[in-house]
Amino acid sequence: MRLHHSVITVSLAGISAACSPYLYKPEIDAFSKGVNQLAEATRLSVASENAANVTRHRWRWIDERPELALSERCPSGDPPRRPDNRGDTSPQANLGDRKTEGIERDTCGLRHKPLEDWDLSALPFDENVRLMPYVKTLQKYSGSLAAITNAADLDALRAAQVKLAGAVGELVAVAGGEGSSTAREVAPAGPFIGLLNYITTAILDWRRYCELRKAVLRARQSVAVVGTELGKILEELRGEQLVALKATEARLASKLNPDKTRVRNAAARTSCASCPADRRSTVGAIEQLLDEQAYASRLDALQSTAMTLEKLRSSDPSAAADEMVKAHEALAKALEDDTRRQEQAVIEATVAFLEKAEALRASMAALRRP
Repeated sequence: MRLHHSVITVSLAGISAACSPYLYKPEIDAFSKGVNQLAEATRLSVASENAANVTRHRWRWIDERPELALSERCPSGDPPRRPDNRGDTSPQANLGDRKTEGIERDTCGLRHKPLEDWDLSALPFDENVRLMPYVKTLQKYSGSLAAITNAADLDALRAAQVKLAGAVGELVAVAGGEGSSTAREVAPAGPFIGLLNYITTAILDWRRYCELRKAVLRARQSVAVVGTELGKILEELRGEQLVALKATEARLASKLNPDKTRVRNAAARTSCASCPADRRSTVGAIEQLLDEQAYASRLDALQSTAMTLEKLRSSDPSAAADEMVKAHEALAKALEDDTRRQEQAVIEATVAFLEKAEALRASMAALRRP
């Protein structure tokens, strides 16, 4: 009887193992890593655009010496406001600090004092308006998927389930939709799992698979929406950075022609006409030296701007976001139908996404280096 029971146990264990679903663990881990790389590239992109914008205005202000002021979003130094009846301490909207560029630049920074001249204001891009909600929810979602595939036991899986459910809900909310319809539940692999519920690994695999399938299919549409919008914002940032860099290049180059940089010795010496002859010569030499330093400073800045333009030329931020959407769609299709394995398609899609995300992060990091 004991031998007969052992044979049945081994046979059923073998059948259940053969029926276990493929969980796409390496692919989901790669997807999560790619999302983190894309998130880092996004933060670097914002920092690079802000730096280009500040540099553009710095050189303009050096030349034009306008009257400057802090924007209305800067802290005033007043005592902290007490909470109102609802406990709300958030700052009120700045009705007098209007501009035409939209809420993404309703931030603290230096601006041209006349409020109508917003094109002369060096306000940083506010990443918290649209950009970071997309990035943070994607990171939370992809990390939760990885937590499901890496759950070592049922307790860890239950904790990961709660985390994933919350992440999917946030992602759907950020995307502004209800998400895809909930996937139908996947039946266990015949009666064997029920009979052999002590085969923990098999049970865990099926629980993982069901959770992954339900979450990925529900988030399918939301990931597509968020990924597309994220790509658009990254392209907007790249475009604004290019505009700022070209404006800086034009201003610097315009000041580097001989008529505007050469100091004529005769004119320099007459600047101290009442001084003795040796004194007039010294003044002329000092003015010549200062002019050379100003020229060298502008030349260095112009060369740096050209190098930045070259680094930015080969970047393609929207491509990384597009590949993320494709990788998630490949995973959704594979989980939707486990009757035929689709590992290769998911592997290729996640590898392509990870490569694009890593390349974008590297190019954005290069922009931040001098």
